[in-house]
Amino acid sequence: KSPHYNTLHPYMESFFKSTLHLLTETGKEPRLQKFVLSALSKYIPYFSSFPRSSKPLLKACVKLWSAPLDTSQDYQMVRLQAFLRIRQLAITQPFPFIEECLKTTYLSYAQRSKFGTASNVTTVLPTLTFMGNCIVELYTLDYASAY
Repeated sequence: KSPHYNTLHPYMESFFKSTLHLLTETGKEPRLQKFVLSALSKYIPYFSSFPRSSKPLLKACVKLWSAPLDTSQDYQMVRLQAFLRIRQLAITQPFPFIEECLKTTYLSYAQRSKFGTASNVTTVLPTLTFMGNCIVELYTLDYASAY
């Protein structure tokens, strides 16, 4: 711990809360979401000091990752950036958090995949395949938690 930690702690907490608010309130603006998610990559390791902010960030990222099956190129980049932040959270946060990541992403994937029907298979299948590959990658991070 740095001697300046107590001074910086409120500012860091405010930054994380503001970033989370911006991420959840951007609505249908994929370029802004992509920017916020990619800029957040440098700060994810610092979330371990703020366990109350880690779980809402996970939920926001999972929501963006499993959003309604928008197939636009911009939103696919948002989906990718959201998954990368989920993976980064799973790696950098203390142990029980990876189990929360695995559970949340799997339930979200299962919920999203039940809407795939034969009539929309050409638009839904690539997104569901991508999400399935993401799930596999997360589960290979820690075999003990995956079991």
